[in-house]
Amino acid sequence: MKITLVTFVFKNRIYFDVEVNPMVDKPIVIKKRAETILQIIPGNQDLRYKGVLLEKDQVLGYYGMQDGDEILMETNGMTGTFTINLHNSDGFISNFSVDYYNTVLQIKKLVQTFYGTFISRQCLMFEGKELEESKKLEDYFIGPRSILTLKII
Repeated sequence: MKITLVTFVFKNRIYFDVEVNPMVDKPIVIKKRAETILQIIPGNQDLRYKGVLLEKDQVLGYYGMQDGDEILMETNGMTGTFTINLHNSDGFISNFSVDYYNTVLQIKKLVQTFYGTFISRQCLMFEGKELEESKKLEDYFIGPRSILTLKII
């Protein structure tokens, strides 16, 4: 069966297909293929299927993968948890630790906790575009050291 491995290198998505036998193969098969293509050692890779971290001792079939499914590869320094900068209208800059799976609403909740500004009064923007609460950071290709702008409405 073929699965598609998805990873980010800075803001760029990279896709490649890997042939696997879900009844026999474990995540190391995918990690070794990624090492061949991206030169990232398996120890620096985490694989996620539908948000679930793949355990090294489980065969891929355990997770119910189907032909054509996508697996997200997170690597040190390129994906996973990273820092974004948030600029507000007063020129104040805050740093938040986030990951690609965070929704804009989750970021707004962090802002509410940090600034005390109600979610309903926040408008988060990235590269001049207003961000939708239901979308994830990965939907906007927001990555390490990205700068978000907070407008109070």
